[in-house]
Amino acid sequence: MKVVTVEAKVKSSEVLVVACDVGSEWVDSYGKFSRDGRTYEVRDHVRRRTRDIETMLKNAQHVATEAGFAGVHVVCEPTGGYERMLLGSARRLGCQTGYVSGQAVNRLQIMVWVFTLFTGSAVTLHHGPW
Repeated sequence: MKVVTVEAKVKSSEVLVVACDVGSEWVDSYGKFSRDGRTYEVRDHVRRRTRDIETMLKNAQHVATEAGFAGVHVVCEPTGGYERMLLGSARRLGCQTGYVSGQAVNRLQIMVWVFTLFTGSAVTLHHGPW
């Protein structure tokens, strides 16, 4: 058996991760973070048009700046091309981008459902001020 001493302090991410579900007509976005013992959610639902997507991303950047993050990291599933407009807009605005596995997203949804089932309540979320 090997025992290793690890740093006790966990460094949090320097960017706000915003996960997006991209469809043929709509983009839904979701981000979640904690500050000062409170948990915040960032959500949006916009048409899949460049102007609307860029407004959504600029709002996320504003929230990230106010919360002390260095930027925004936009992630989504590959959706057969529908995601290109989102990722292109995100890159133009200086956001980091990446793909996530649909299987991983589904497993996360199942874990949240099981947590809610066994605890009897969903996670309580608080909103602003930052």
